[in-house]
Amino acid sequence: MKNVKKSFALLFAVIFAFSALSVMAFAAAPEVVITQIGKTSVTVKPVDQCVFGWKAIGADGDYTYGTSNVIELSGSTVGYELIAKNLQSNALSTVVTISAAPATPSKPEYVTCSATTITMKADSKLQYKAFNTDLGYETEWFDENVITGLRKDTVYSVIARNKVGENQLLGEESEANLIRTAKRDAFTGKKEDCRVDLIYEGSVTKGAKIKVTAVGSYIDAATSNADTTPIEGDVRFIPMKWYAKQADTGIIVANGEWTSSLTVKSDVVDTSSVTVEKGKGPVDVRVEVEFVQQQYVNGSWKTISKYVDSNTFPVSPGSTNTQKITQIFTGIINLATKALLTFFKLINQFLTRPST
Repeated sequence: MKNVKKSFALLFAVIFAFSALSVMAFAAAPEVVITQIGKTSVTVKPVDQCVFGWKAIGADGDYTYGTSNVIELSGSTVGYELIAKNLQSNALSTVVTISAAPATPSKPEYVTCSATTITMKADSKLQYKAFNTDLGYETEWFDENVITGLRKDTVYSVIARNKVGENQLLGEESEANLIRTAKRDAFTGKKEDCRVDLIYEGSVTKGAKIKVTAVGSYIDAATSNADTTPIEGDVRFIPMKWYAKQADTGIIVANGEWTSSLTVKSDVVDTSSVTVEKGKGPVDVRVEVEFVQQQYVNGSWKTISKYVDSNTFPVSPGSTNTQKITQIFTGIINLATKALLTFFKLINQFLTRPST
């Protein structure tokens, strides 16, 4: 019997302790834990036996309480105070301050785009977002001014909003700027692709004319599958003028220039002005081509820099009159020698033919 009484006493003690802890828990001051902030509402973590209230910063009177953990806010351009109240003990939480939403920005300004990106005018206070309602597609908010992950040749609505600080309502979005992405990514020409081709065989005799072809760097409309219409950011190298300089003197012996915007151009180098002495070996002539580097900006090509590439060919003096006469006589002698050899060969065949 004593053991039974002890057991009941222990059970009552446990129940009493648990009840005391429960009362203390219900009576404890609650806490406001924010889980999400929108444009006009704040979502907080639910707490049993608690309600949440709010009022505008600086406003008189008590808080407006509600049973939902989604607190709707309105009427203040400064901000709001949030508080939680324990219904069992009326204990109040620490006040949490929510700042009012920032102002709505103006329509964001467009700078450039590629096939997959849109670049807006940089503003460290703004976030940017692009969407296409017909495609049912929208990007995340970008803290930087470059929006990525887009489709080529597609119209997007680009909006902006002011960035918010900690515990601040989100601001309204700006008016949309409609922007179409490029049909392709910008082409970047390289000066390493430029070259100067000379067409000749062996040594060029003074007075001869050889062909020079300058090859720049850009999209080849004849072989490329890409759209060759210039787009913002394209870079090209085009040959504009050429000089043929005698290497040993540095004197310009011929020159020319081109006016079209083609990336492959040809001309003829006349070697008549090359100074080369008779009886001596050939001299080198260096053909230098000036390439212009340009970028397509705001609807037109802008010159960025210039680049020179070159190639060299030899020019020989040709034969003197004495050399020409000697060459003629040598040719005659060679022909006569061949004729005599043929004649003696026929006689030998006749003399050695068996008699019948």
